[in-house]
Amino acid sequence: MRVVKGDKGTAGTMVAPAGKFKPRTSPKVRFGFAMNIYTKPAAPATESATNSTAPQAQSWRDTLPIHPAALLLPRMSCDELQELGRDIRKNGLRFSIALWQPDKGASALLLDGISRLDAVEVELGRPVQVVPRTYRSRTWWSLEIDEDGESVPVTDLIGEAGNTTADQQTFILFGRDVDPWAYVISANLHRRHLTAEQKRELIAKLIDADPSKSDRQIAATVKVDHKTVASVRAEKEGRGEIPHVETRTDTKGRQQPAHRTTSAPSEAKSHKIKFTPERIAQIKNLIERGRSREEIAEIIGVTVGSLQVTCSRLGISLRPPRLAMTTRERLPDRRAAETFDLVAGGLKYVCTVGRFADGRIGELFLGNHKSNSAADSSARDAAITFSIAVQHGADPETIRSALCRDSHGCANGPLAAALDLIMEE
Repeated sequence: MRVVKGDKGTAGTMVAPAGKFKPRTSPKVRFGFAMNIYTKPAAPATESATNSTAPQAQSWRDTLPIHPAALLLPRMSCDELQELGRDIRKNGLRFSIALWQPDKGASALLLDGISRLDAVEVELGRPVQVVPRTYRSRTWWSLEIDEDGESVPVTDLIGEAGNTTADQQTFILFGRDVDPWAYVISANLHRRHLTAEQKRELIAKLIDADPSKSDRQIAATVKVDHKTVASVRAEKEGRGEIPHVETRTDTKGRQQPAHRTTSAPSEAKSHKIKFTPERIAQIKNLIERGRSREEIAEIIGVTVGSLQVTCSRLGISLRPPRLAMTTRERLPDRRAAETFDLVAGGLKYVCTVGRFADGRIGELFLGNHKSNSAADSSARDAAITFSIAVQHGADPETIRSALCRDSHGCANGPLAAALDLIMEE
């Protein structure tokens, strides 16, 4: 046993350690606490009339008003409350109970934590109270039970040694700067596994609470597609459960019309464009000049869809023409060649370079000393690609400057190393 110091002017009380505390009521009464139906036990035959009419301890529901947003999500079953209560007794409150105050000095409303408070009552077997305490004009809230006429903090009775953190606040208070509806959903979605039907019920409650919110704003809150919200809204409007609003608030807080109206097509757009031979020739000319289909449609004065349908029917491709590759320059049958050894990446290679009649590089052969190895295949492929490129007019110096090098500018691969030796001669 240990002594808990009372308030000023009051005596202390003896409190049993948390691990040795046992509920004093039957499971039937504990179930009644979970459902907010407190069963009063029958008074003994020897009990006096004065004692039998003594006031019963109040539950937190009798003194703490509940915000409507706290009732959005479905309530836990009796078994789930019992399991949660056992976990709270062992590990303490893992999440703070949230209160919301509309204005400074106003009464606080319970925003999040109904199931936790009910689970504590089920596990302890008696009502718990949320008691406001004031010290030097500052108010905080304490979760307490009545123990032989004295208020005992519930935190002394839950959370086995080493399983609860002293830094975890029992209560947190929010003000007008926090949207209570959005907070409740954000705080509970990751702790609850809601079915599709339960999510639709949640959407319906949010629409009932504020029909002026847009479908996308509610969808972002519940983490669903905005089309799902629109479907639920249409059902409720069809049954007359919610009013038809002219404007809605979007995710950025702006007022937007509930139903967007499309403007009447202009005279120029409504006029049907005929695809005459002259216009078809104009389209072909624009395609050859590399114009995109959007640009062509704007120049012609038609929609992109109409342009695509017409060109498909006439067999005209809207893809811009590919640039023609230059003619491959053939090497003479008898040409000068030079063979030399080199080292790249710690491996030995043999390189042979062939030239055009005017001395330009025309082909390159690379091979590793280990035939058919990975290094040998990579070197051969690089040499073949380089040879085809220069025979089509590519600049060897441009290719050389584009190849990979280390921080000191030295070649990383055999092709770059070979070109370095060739160019530096």
